[in-house]
Amino acid sequence: MVWVTSRGGEGGGDAGGDLDGTGGAGRQHGGGRCYHRRVGGSQARVRPVRVRVLGPEHPDTLAIRQWIADWTGEARDPAAARDQLAELLPVRVRVLGPEHPHTLATQYELVRWSGRVDGGPGAA
Repeated sequence: MVWVTSRGGEGGGDAGGDLDGTGGAGRQHGGGRCYHRRVGGSQARVRPVRVRVLGPEHPDTLAIRQWIADWTGEARDPAAARDQLAELLPVRVRVLGPEHPHTLATQYELVRWSGRVDGGPGAA
């Protein structure tokens, strides 16, 4: 499968090739903030479906929450990304455990986006 980077390049991964519902046209866009907003919006529309079908604490639902937070940050709203990850982290700890790789990834992303907001560790 193919994922699309913020610069519009392709790479290997398991995120799927048509993340934004454009039939791959997003890859031609060239990336940037507009693309992040489109993909983040697509993921945000998927979240209520996952909550309804899988439940609010299913690992796949938690994964989409992290995707939304990361795309929110990439769309230049690091404060919102930080806040979303701060809400997600205790749920990940409760559901998956404190040492689970996905919990640790959420913790890492929380530090990264917090740093971009506060100018501390993780600031670019």
